[in-house]
Amino acid sequence: FKQLFTLNDGIPNLENRNGIYAPKGNLVSTSLLFGFKSKYLRFSAEPTIIKFDNYESENIYENSVFKYSNSAYSTLNEVMLKNSEIHLLYKEIIIGYENVPQWWGPGIHNSLMLSNNADGLPNYFIKVKDKESFFNGIGYEIKLFSTNSIKNEFGNDYYISALQAIFIYKNLELGIARLSYSGGYD
Repeated sequence: FKQLFTLNDGIPNLENRNGIYAPKGNLVSTSLLFGFKSKYLRFSAEPTIIKFDNYESENIYENSVFKYSNSAYSTLNEVMLKNSEIHLLYKEIIIGYENVPQWWGPGIHNSLMLSNNADGLPNYFIKVKDKESFFNGIGYEIKLFSTNSIKNEFGNDYYISALQAIFIYKNLELGIARLSYSGGYD
């Protein structure tokens, strides 16, 4: 069970809390995470209900270079299914579909390739991992994913695909990733 209360007396903002958009006013988000895990199957889903009082505010970024920041105006769904995933597991191979936040990158804000400061990114994926048999106790995790069709602000479809490789030695992880966008224009 998780409940989030946000009181925003400034401009609307996309909170760094799993894609919660907070309009000016107050917001209460209530969710319950369900999960199941067996040897060959993993499933989870988080139904979320959002109640909010929205007060009128002016978009101060409308004509500035910052108009695409996380303070952009957005719509707010009152009922959502967040953090949903279904994974089929067999030995070191995982195949599945998920709609969970991603956090890829070495740091915060502009050094990230993908961020959880947004809604989950619906995608199909295949992941192969081995904890320590790659080379002298070095493990690896390789993930390839591709999203469903996503619509941009002009109504055009685009896709995001990524390849991520992480090498693990004791408590040290070193990763490389390639992210590509396709489509998005007529």
